[in-house]
Amino acid sequence: MDHVRKSISYPEAAREQGIEGKVFIAFTIGVDGFARDAVVLRGVHDLLDEEARRIVESMPIFIPARISGEFVPFRMTLPILFALD
Repeated sequence: MDHVRKSISYPEAAREQGIEGKVFIAFTIGVDGFARDAVVLRGVHDLLDEEARRIVESMPIFIPARISGEFVPFRMTLPILFALD
């Protein structure tokens, strides 16, 4: 979540229109630790949905999941809150 807070760039057009809400985005952490295949499960507006996708695609490398000692892909869902101050 630290990466999300540091990386979020509220789209100016969304700010001007007063658009806010929580975007739920699912993605896979591959055996190489990279986040990929980001899909918006529940969006708010195209502007915020695209920013959420950008944030996920820029995430640092994760420690991949393991099952019985083998690295495996892992699907997770992340809520990203867009709130105007």
